[in-house]
Amino acid sequence: MKNDHISYIGIGSNLGDRFGHIRRATNLLRNCSNVKSLKMAPIYETEPVDCPDSNLFLNSVIELHYNQSELDLFEDLKKIESLFFREKHRKNGLREIDLDILTFDDLVVDSEFLVIPHPRMHLREFVLNPFSKINKNWIHPILNQSVNELLMNAQEQEKTYEPFLPS
Repeated sequence: MKNDHISYIGIGSNLGDRFGHIRRATNLLRNCSNVKSLKMAPIYETEPVDCPDSNLFLNSVIELHYNQSELDLFEDLKKIESLFFREKHRKNGLREIDLDILTFDDLVVDSEFLVIPHPRMHLREFVLNPFSKINKNWIHPILNQSVNELLMNAQEQEKTYEPFLPS
């Protein structure tokens, strides 16, 4: 596959130098040979979801032009996460970096290890808010709603703060 695909990636960190981790992961992604261009939404500091004893997260969404398959992208993201010595201590726990494929063109995938679009993105304000800043009109291929519509209907009401500005 040599065509450019548009993918949206969720990026987050809640451990250590959160902003530095996001900056480093974004630079690593930008330097991947299969990445043709990258645009990032503002970064937001948010309350943790499904892990109340966790640190605050920094979250954003990246628009990526990628010239290989969704499986190749999945592998590239896992390689970047491994550079942070990421260990899954528990689901939704502490992590230096988390990279999730939210979308890949209008592809719908439901396999053992990869689900696209991300199965909970439509419920999470911490994903939809930054996503809306870079493409509010993207249409969910299953729900047939725009990012803005999904944001208005988000079922999880975690508190999203103002954009994060590093000091």
